[in-house]
Amino acid sequence: MHTLIRDVGTTKHDFVFYSDRLIRLVVEHGLGHLPFTEKQVTTPTGSVYSGVVFCSRLCGVSIIRSGESMENALRACCKGIKIGKILIHGHGTNGRQLIYEKLPSDIASRHVLLLDPVLAT
Repeated sequence: MHTLIRDVGTTKHDFVFYSDRLIRLVVEHGLGHLPFTEKQVTTPTGSVYSGVVFCSRLCGVSIIRSGESMENALRACCKGIKIGKILIHGHGTNGRQLIYEKLPSDIASRHVLLLDPVLAT
């Protein structure tokens, strides 16, 4: 996928398709690192299925603007997830400055997935 995304001959349609696919894989990989517990459920046929559920509540924090490219993939993986936003400005050679933040009020009680892809050539 990286080869297709970086190829000068790749069409816009293919670039968007493969970028979205790669972002979805990255989000799913990140979710795999979160804590979970085992849970048994009964299937419609009456069988018992052993699976897992996340231990804690989740949210995403998107770094404006590049992080917004990951929001759809996170929403596709986690129905109803809260997503906050921050804007950070490069401040000379000595650091960064927080310009804007809109975070879930209960963010301290959640696991946070930071959405910040590296979009460079």
